Parts: sequence; structure tokens; C-alpha cells
Amino acid sequence: MEKHGRRVSRRLYRIKGGSLTVSELPVEGFKFGDGRAFTVVKSGLEHVTVAPALGYIAELATRIAPWVDLYLGPRILSETGERWGGHCHQNQGVVFVNTRAYASTALETLFHELFHAVDWYLQPPDRRVLDAAVARGADYESEYLSDPVERRARLFEKFASYIYEGGRCLACADTPEVEVLWRIYSGKIGQEIFEAMQGFEDIAAA
Repeated sequence: MEKHGRRVSRRLYRIKGGSLTVSELPVEGFKFGDGRAFTVVKSGLEHVTVAPALGYIAELATRIAPWVDLYLGPRILSETGERWGGHCHQNQGVVFVNTRAYASTALETLFHELFHAVDWYLQPPDRRVLDAAVARGADYESEYLSDPVERRARLFEKFASYIYEGGRCLACADTPEVEVLWRIYSGKIGQEIFEAMQGFEDIAAA
């Protein structure tokens, strides 16, 4: 059954290393994490535009943050039952994105959460450049919205969405923040992080 472009779905999509797998969500949902911090994916309404976009989503996720384990499902819930559009377990490299909204919205959420994954490893000089940029932005009367971590993620989300939708002028701007944002979007920073991870794994295995 479809409702306003949505259909009831129990599908859980997983993208890892560019490969897509699809499984059926159990009644109790899929839970990741332990203790007091975990994420649950449950069945619900999935927008019909998401499934055709999975190839693009896989390409973007693998390019921007190749180590990330990405899950997409109809309802993303916090440990308290709060609904999320997306979430990132930064230290574990796991990202969740809701499939209820249009594919374009899912992509915006993807960019936001992938940035959180990259930001965990971002070099201090690059982070300072982005912090200087967001400091010029609007002053929100909200601790969450004003948090530099969230402001950096929103900046990348807007930048990446603009580029993905065909914008070019912004990407050509000769500013320090655009240079950093472009290195993230192009996958250059993500690849450097991924290669460093592999190097540590090789040392540990030796």
C-alpha cells in the first residue's frame, strides 16, 4: 500500500564498502549499540523515491567515508524512542539514515551524518577553518543548533547538496572553508583517513 508516495516497508538497507544488501527487519527492529547509547531501526513508511536512489547513495557514502557502515530504514529511533532523521556513531563508524522522506531529503541527511563520521578524524587545522566559517553564521538561541559540531555538519550538508544538485559557482569560490569542504566531498580526506586506518590494522596484525 502506498500513501503520499510512501509504502509500508520492513526493509533494512546496508551499504558497506560500496556493496548493498537488503534484509527484512524483525518485529522488534534492528538494534545497534549497547548500554545507554544505541539506535534502533524499525519498520514503517518508506518513500518510493529512495530505493531507485540507492546506487547514488552507495557511491557517495563510499567516496566520502569509505570505512562507514551505513544503514537505511523507515524509522530511526534513539534509546529513548525519539525519532531521528539520521544518526552517526562516530567512534564506531556506523551511520543511520531514515527512508521515510523523499530521496533528496535522505541525501541531505546522508551528507550531514557522513560529515560527523569524517569530523571524528578531521585534522585540527581543517576543523579550525570550518569553525571560523560557521562563527560568521546566524546566532541560534539553541544549544543544539549552536553547537560547533552541528554547525560544521550543517555547513557540509548544504555545500554537498548544492554541488550534488548541479551548483558550480560555490565550489569554485577561493576561500579556505570551500577548499576543506571540497576535499571532504571529493573523497580526498576520507581516503586519507581510510588509508591511515588500514595502516593501523596492518601494524596491529603484524
